[in-house]
Amino acid sequence: MFGLKKCFAVVLLISTASFCFSASSHKEQTVVSKSVPEWVDSPYTWLQKHSELKNTDYFLAVGSGSTLDAAQVNAVSQLASIFGQNVESTTVSTRKMEQIVENDISLWADSSSLGQETSRTVAMNSLVCVEIAEMYKDTSGRFHALAVMDKQLALKNYLSYISKNEEHIKKLLGAVKKKSSYSIEDFARTKVSLDYAFANERYLNIVSVINFETAEKTAKSCTKIPDIKSLKLKVAQSIPVSVKVEKDIDKDVYNIVAEFFTSQGFRVVSGNERYAFESNISFEENVTRDKSSVQCKYFFKGMLSDCNKNQVLFATSLNGRQSSISYEEAYKKALKALSSGMNGDVRTDFYSFLDSLAAD
Repeated sequence: MFGLKKCFAVVLLISTASFCFSASSHKEQTVVSKSVPEWVDSPYTWLQKHSELKNTDYFLAVGSGSTLDAAQVNAVSQLASIFGQNVESTTVSTRKMEQIVENDISLWADSSSLGQETSRTVAMNSLVCVEIAEMYKDTSGRFHALAVMDKQLALKNYLSYISKNEEHIKKLLGAVKKKSSYSIEDFARTKVSLDYAFANERYLNIVSVINFETAEKTAKSCTKIPDIKSLKLKVAQSIPVSVKVEKDIDKDVYNIVAEFFTSQGFRVVSGNERYAFESNISFEENVTRDKSSVQCKYFFKGMLSDCNKNQVLFATSLNGRQSSISYEEAYKKALKALSSGMNGDVRTDFYSFLDSLAAD
């Protein structure tokens, strides 16, 4: 942008933005001086050295830390706080693309250009067009970094993301609205459409800070979240899912599985339907050698099938053990663990399945 010393490379995949540090040496780029640069205490004084730049065209923020990486992340965090966003650090391997999951959202960090094992990712509601303009190490060994955002370039990018997301939403919902009866594929389309809409809502919040009038005008052309939610619920409620759990004498596990599907809006039934979730559960009692506690081991497997196509759509499993002073208490803890697993890892995997289904 203006010959800056350090920049964040942006990788956009399905409305997701990430930042990665370049592989150049941090030490060679860091200025060590006894005199503290003005920008450390007053970020916008940095623009005075660049007469071609206007204060109103850029956001600036300073971050500090015990390492250069920490200072850079903190600088971007300070800049992100202007928009009510959060930045977090994560360690990834150096293979081409590393997927990280954050709150059911897939983030991507391109680590191929890194000369180290660390990259920095910003969540889906992140910033783009941010560069590290200056870096400084003071006499105490503490690092400082100056982050700069080009408002107009960021505005252009966010409006582009919003436009592309809206295109996806209209295409996905258009395929659903034409139908009189719905399938699990249609539910997946409404789910993904809602993801796009939530992303656009976050992008519009950022745009509103840069240019409020543009944000208001753009919002009018976006599909409303309540409308998508309403259609998603309508689709889900029209799809009955047959739930069966073998070896579940007291129907404790059946209730957990049924709640999982009803929480998505589906109608849970016990008869034969196009979509069937068939599963089995087994519990084992085990007393520890010292007889100080009793364990309840559990093993759960289930699969969602499209009976019309004789096709398994989604498969999952959970297993573990819980201990207590009695088997009854250990069993109750095992049920809680199963419920947590269904609402945790299984839900995450189910959403990933829906994402892939909508993409087909």
